[in-house]
Amino acid sequence: MSAMGIGLIIFILLFFVLGVGMYFMVQGSGKRYIIAGKSLPFFLIGSMLLAQSLDANATMGNAAGVYSGGWWAGFQFAFGLALCLLITGLFYAKPLNRMNLLTLPDFYFRRYNWLTEVIVSLLMAFSFAILVAGNFAGSAWIVSIVFEMDYVTALIIIAIFIFIYTVSGGLYSCAATDIVQIYPAMIGFIGCFFYLLADYGWGHFSAAIPDNFVNLAGLTSIADGALLNWAGILALGIGDIVALDFMERIFAAKTPEVAQRGCY
Repeated sequence: MSAMGIGLIIFILLFFVLGVGMYFMVQGSGKRYIIAGKSLPFFLIGSMLLAQSLDANATMGNAAGVYSGGWWAGFQFAFGLALCLLITGLFYAKPLNRMNLLTLPDFYFRRYNWLTEVIVSLLMAFSFAILVAGNFAGSAWIVSIVFEMDYVTALIIIAIFIFIYTVSGGLYSCAATDIVQIYPAMIGFIGCFFYLLADYGWGHFSAAIPDNFVNLAGLTSIADGALLNWAGILALGIGDIVALDFMERIFAAKTPEVAQRGCY
């Protein structure tokens, strides 16, 4: 087995043990299970919101977008999600945290009625299933490549692991695994950049990049994908304001001020 395979197994097992271990933090409380008892500090809220922005959809989508369509085709993920968190922090984080909500559909019940809550719940469940499917697909693809196994088999294994540790501890499991995910990932991204730069040199990459991949054509020229790039930026920047994963973390912040600062 390769070193990459051994490292991946260690991380998967670490995620599993941490996630399942958070079962004891729940203590039979629905509030603790869903929003960690509304007790999470700034460090955890900020780290968890950042971790949600560095999922398989965003990271692998970013790389694929840059490779096939240029800088803006990939950067739309980071830009859109950053815009979303900025808007959420400015206008929504503090008032929503003050409402002591358990789930985002609860807001629609309080503001409107039970029918609105049901409709919103169904729409959110459908849209979030697509997001989760993308992350499962990315994770399974990595596992299938590293261990040279069938993709569907890898997908089933990953889904079972994630389901068990998430169901065990609820948002506490997410907090524990997000911390383990985000900082090693950031170190890995930075290390990979400098490794490639040292090994090949910037000239190697700059010579291979078309001019329209690095200028503003991706935002101004329809031929260079400007419509798709703007659609992605706006869909993430505005549409993700009601993203379940972001909102649950905002609800879990111990104070409205922590919820707001965590977005920044």
